[in-house]
Amino acid sequence: MGHYQHSLVLRALPKPVARLLLVALLLVGLGPAISGCAGSPPPPVAETFPVSLAERTFAKGLRQISERYIESIPVEDLALEGLRGLASIDDRIGVRRDGRRVTLNAGDRLVERFLAPHPEDTEGWARLTVNFLIAGRRLSSQLRAARPPLIYKAVFEGMFTRLDNFSRYASAEKATDNRARRSGFGGIGVRFRMREDGARVSRVFAQSPAAKAGIQKNDLITHVQGKPIGGLEARRVRGKMRGAIGSLIALQIRRGDDAKVHDFTFKRARIHLPTVSVRKKGGIIHLRVSGFNRSTAFQIARKLKAARRELKQRAKGILLDLRGNPGGLLSQAVRVSDLFLTNGRIVSTRGRHPESERDYLAKRNDIARDLPIAVLIDGKSASAAEIVAAALQDQHRAVVIGSSSYGKGTVQTVARLPNDGELTLTWSHFVTPSGYVLHGLGVPPTVCTSNEKAPGTSPGRSQASDLVSSLLDHADAFHMRAQEWRSSPDGDAAQRRKLRAACPIKFSRPKLDLEVAGLLINNRDLYRRIIALSPVQKADGS
Repeated sequence: MGHYQHSLVLRALPKPVARLLLVALLLVGLGPAISGCAGSPPPPVAETFPVSLAERTFAKGLRQISERYIESIPVEDLALEGLRGLASIDDRIGVRRDGRRVTLNAGDRLVERFLAPHPEDTEGWARLTVNFLIAGRRLSSQLRAARPPLIYKAVFEGMFTRLDNFSRYASAEKATDNRARRSGFGGIGVRFRMREDGARVSRVFAQSPAAKAGIQKNDLITHVQGKPIGGLEARRVRGKMRGAIGSLIALQIRRGDDAKVHDFTFKRARIHLPTVSVRKKGGIIHLRVSGFNRSTAFQIARKLKAARRELKQRAKGILLDLRGNPGGLLSQAVRVSDLFLTNGRIVSTRGRHPESERDYLAKRNDIARDLPIAVLIDGKSASAAEIVAAALQDQHRAVVIGSSSYGKGTVQTVARLPNDGELTLTWSHFVTPSGYVLHGLGVPPTVCTSNEKAPGTSPGRSQASDLVSSLLDHADAFHMRAQEWRSSPDGDAAQRRKLRAACPIKFSRPKLDLEVAGLLINNRDLYRRIIALSPVQKADGS
């Protein structure tokens, strides 16, 4: 009988009998482990630790990882690593597998044994994890003091030592923010900076409740729901502003030097953070995309159509700037690519789970029609940004300019847990239309602007002109590099590093990228010659 079971028996006995039995158990070394003062046992753990919720949370976490992660890892190994993660809270806590038993140790001292479940029994290992925690909290004052979010974090981060760097656990608080970025949230549609006297509005989102009500940049929000917000942390104020879609919120606002307070009442709407900005210069529509959330394709389509209506016949081309873009939703990468394609493969995903095997095909009309497209990438362009760049390049729909991209070619799936946290798990790899695996390699720009060996500026010519001319003069060498890129084995890290070094990654946004894009967009013949250098899509898309 373990220590936890002893304590349950003692609580069920009359107090005088329980005291005598406790003394006897302590004399033979079977009493509860105590880390505080002698003779003062810790409080009952079940009263302060959500046992049932924790068991369901760990069970779902183990099940999701074992079923969906791109590599097969035994549930037993995940659970044991999770228990070892508790050492981040108290480094005296140790766990060992001893035959059919799992032991809880304090340094070299054995504290308790647990019967190990079947290696793939997710519920069994979740139950053992909770029982281990209960025993550990009786042993350790640090574990007793740790709030459940810290314990969940320690256990899941322990499990994730067996996974890749793109898989992670998010607490309930962090997961709420993640879901808001991906799918939107109930709010009024403003950005602000906190001051001692309130929240200064720095941006008002178009078509939002705030915009429709006439809220302006530099307005000072002093009260939310009748309560002052001056001096509060920005996170607390955001929490007050956000709420259920359709719910009402009341603000008090001061404008300019006017001491008068203006009262506003809004109905919260779903807010998607803006990811697309547009500017027009010399007939070129410059679309800057900072990320891919659930409304990115809609934002691009709306802003591009408005720009074309304004420019009419003066529109010369589109510059799709994905530099510094860390990626986002796969579905949005597919939809953005599909905005500019009429048919063909956009991307394929390959993984261990049957649902991870997908081929995404273009099926819409090209909203840019006959306009040339230049895509700008750099060393921070990753994931969804790389899908768009590779799809438009391989389909001969755009010229890609810049440096080698980040090389984040894995797909993550998100699983919500019973504790409202979430797991982000890598479950498949991207394969481009021309057949190469993106991960660890990235997208090769057609026109590389980051190579120090690039030609210098000739008299009477620009550096952009010399770069393009040199590329055309050495087309055979470009084709050879493109073929090596497409045929590079997924596991050959050394070869992939060598290929990427030919156009080293950069993290700035030099004017040279814009100059090359402008040169090609303004010269259709030159644009067609450069775009013809891009790799050809494989017929089977594999």
